[in-house]
This record gives sequence, C-alpha cells and structure tokens, in this order.
Amino acid sequence: MDVVAQSNSLMTFSEHRECLPGEFQCRNGQCIPESQRCDLLPNCYDKSDEHDCKGFCNPNSTFQCYDGTCIPRYTLCDGHRDCPGKYHEDEQYGCSRREDRDGRNEEKKLCSNRSRKTCLDLYILDNKRVSNYYQIDPDGPDGPIPPFTVFCRMGRTRDEVVTIVHHDSEQSIYVRSNKDGPGSYSRVLVYSIGMDKIKALTNASKYCRQEISWQCSGTGFHFGSGKPSSWWLSWDGKPQYIWGGTKKNNSCGCAETGCRNPNYTCNCDAIPRFEWDKDEGYLEDKETLPVSEVRFGHTFRTGQYGYHRIGPLECMGNAIESNEKCTNTTRYMKCQTGHYVPNTYKCRYEFDPYGYHLGCRDVTHLRHCAMLLPPVRIMAKTYRRHRGIASLHQSSNASASCQNNGKNISKASRNSQFASVQQCVCILSE
Repeated sequence: MDVVAQSNSLMTFSEHRECLPGEFQCRNGQCIPESQRCDLLPNCYDKSDEHDCKGFCNPNSTFQCYDGTCIPRYTLCDGHRDCPGKYHEDEQYGCSRREDRDGRNEEKKLCSNRSRKTCLDLYILDNKRVSNYYQIDPDGPDGPIPPFTVFCRMGRTRDEVVTIVHHDSEQSIYVRSNKDGPGSYSRVLVYSIGMDKIKALTNASKYCRQEISWQCSGTGFHFGSGKPSSWWLSWDGKPQYIWGGTKKNNSCGCAETGCRNPNYTCNCDAIPRFEWDKDEGYLEDKETLPVSEVRFGHTFRTGQYGYHRIGPLECMGNAIESNEKCTNTTRYMKCQTGHYVPNTYKCRYEFDPYGYHLGCRDVTHLRHCAMLLPPVRIMAKTYRRHRGIASLHQSSNASASCQNNGKNISKASRNSQFASVQQCVCILSE
C-alpha cells in the first residue's frame, strides 16, 4: 500500500496542465505567458524560457543586435556599447533618450549655464551690485567670440546698469594741425577690446551710446556745404557727417534745441576765430558705433583750434529680453558619456534585474559621494533575484568590509540559491 501510494503521488506531481494559447511551456512542463519568453529574465523554474533566444529576442522589452544577441531595450542610447561587433547598433550616432532631452532642456534653464551677455545679466543672474570689471560673453558659448572683460557700472535698478568699453582718448585733447584743409587732423581711438568683441556687445544690447564733444574756435563742420571740414568714422571706417545730440544727418545737436546762429546746423560753424563755443551730445546709432576715428580740419591758422573729447562706449539693456526665469536646480545629472540620468541615482550603488548598473553606465554618479554621506556610516543594500523577480532590501546589520584609501569601495557576494547580491558603501572618517 505504501509503495502504491508513493507511486501515485509521484505521478500526480509530474503531471502538468496543457498550456493555453499565448503561453509558453517550459521544459519542466510549467506554463508562463508567451510575452515573458526571451526577455532576459528567467521566469521558468528551470530557466528554459531563456534558452535558444539568440535571434528570437522579445520585441516588447529587448533589442536584438545584428548578430542576434538580446539586450534590454532601455539600454539603447545610454552611452555604453552593449551589442557585440563593430557596428555598435545600440549606440547609433544621433540617437537620444527622453531623459537626455529632458536633461538638456533643464540644463539650459540653469542660471549657472545661462550666458552673461551683458552687465545686466550679471546684475540679474548673479546679483552683482558692485561696479567693477567683469567677464561677459555676448554671443554665448556657441558663438565664435570668446568671453572678454568690460567695466560694469551697477545701479540701484536694472535700468541703471551700464556695460562700458573704454578707449585711450577719453580725456580732452587739444587739436592743432601742421597743415590746412578738411580732416587734416586725425585721431584713431584704441579700445580695450577688439572691434569684433565690441560689435558682439552692441548686437547683444538693447541700445548703445557714446558721448562726443568738440570745443571750437574759428573752425566747424560745414556738413551741408558739400565739403565737410570735420567728421568721425564708424566702427567699420565709414565717414559720418553727424554730431552728438541729433539723429539728423548733416547737423549737430543744436539743430534740434537751437543753434547759436539759426542759419547754421552747428554752433561751431558760426563761431569766428578767437571766440569759443561747442557742439556736444550722444551718438545713439548702435549700427555705426563705436567711433573709430575723428577728423578735424581748418585748425592750422591763427585763431583756429579746439579740444575734442570722446567718451567710452556705453550699452544698456538686452537686445533679446528673456521672459523665462532660470533655476538653480535640475532633476537630472550629466554622465561623462554626455547622457543624463535622474538625480535620484546619485551615490546609489545598485543593479537592475538584468545586472546592469542603475544610473550612469560609466558610474559617474558614484563620484564625490564622500562629500554627500556622513563619515563612519555604512549603507548596506541586499539585492535579491528569485524566479526572475527582483527585490531590493536595506539592511542595517549587513556585514561588509570596505577600504580604498579612506574612500568608497563596494563588495558583493552571491548566494547560488537566491542569486542574491549584498552590497555596501563605506565612508571612512579622515
């Protein structure tokens, strides 16, 4: 009786139901969903669902390499070459993931990454309030012009912030020439930065201006005569027959406010020799600024001379006002490969069910972790895989020894029955 009963018991244990459509039958007779076949996770007790999978990868959760090798689909475009061979089809050029796109977009919004194109950006983004020399980058990190230094005059409000570029001729300079005729005197202005950098600044600014003054005796401009005697040159060397304080060609500022003689458009055109007057004001056309040279004529004879003074270039505001506020935080960190992962993986030494590192595949997320964790602290995590189901447990009593020059190190031990991994990160006090 005992032998018969035992035999019936063995027969009952070895019997299995017939698998239904849409199911896969393991070699031991177990039935599992067909969708779990060749997904890189053993679901059969005998792991037969992961046998003979080369070339038959699960399309739902895996990617099939050219040679038929199966890899997890989520590892595509993660900066690590998982497919064998020379083509690296899992890391094709230009491929990107949602995390990469989101990470790049959030990185652009960081205040630390936004270009300081003018002094106003320094005032807004960096809270600079002291007038001093600062570095700006008007065309941004992708432009051809490298960052350069300017003087920032900070005000009480953002409307009073001025970006200033100095030159070598800002003081009042006496003018007498050794010959007569139009434009016989020349003074070339040498700025503290190159003209290409100045134009990058004017393009990035809302508006710019430059004060210009001519204190005269017996000599003027005569813009409307057809043969001007004095003028200035734009940044690209083109003669400009206009003086400060007006926007009308062939005139000076007094043409709008009232000149000494109403028959003239400049005060200096009406002044006789041995008498003094002046024409001054701001030039405000940033397309022609800054002044590169001044030319004065008829300063040779007795009683014909003067003083010119050219102020520094001053720029205010931003050409493109950004209504989008910047932030000092982001949800993603950038791996050394250039890919992005959520910040939640920072300093986490863990593996996923496939045995891949969680976080950056190049383990960039494990750098500088000693600064984030308190000293003499042991974090132990137990990672278990059983029947294809993974679970992660934290254990405060886990036994591990860690030592690597007083920094981070990890050790793992596997148990063949449960395929468990015990890991620890140890921070040693200095």
